Amino acid sequence: MTPTILFYNLNNSKGKQIKLLCMRLKIRIRQVEPADYTLPVGKLLGLDDITLTETGTSETDFTDEMLVFSGFTGGMLDHFLNEYKKMRIPKTALKAIITEHNISWSSIALHAELQKEHDAMS
Repeated sequence: MTPTILFYNLNNSKGKQIKLLCMRLKIRIRQVEPADYTLPVGKLLGLDDITLTETGTSETDFTDEMLVFSGFTGGMLDHFLNEYKKMRIPKTALKAIITEHNISWSSIALHAELQKEHDAMS
């Protein structure tokens, strides 16, 4: 699978900086629009055989910036994050890696889980 990052709410200067980094590192970008937030994240990555799982969140939308990484191998994620830091791109608090557990979640459910984890660490 081609390394891909799902972009949420990054239609701004930070998003442009991240896109430049992705182009340089040959990472595919998929801008996710709010209309697609209820689809399984696996479908957003082009996997048609993914079925949405019920996650129990009452959230219907979000405006937080979020990055979701898929298809990164070995040290690719570390390399991306190091370059992100070198470019002095402002932090994006909500980040996730696609796993077999969350690939069938909606973006809304993934966001809710990441927000809970972020709040617990803050």
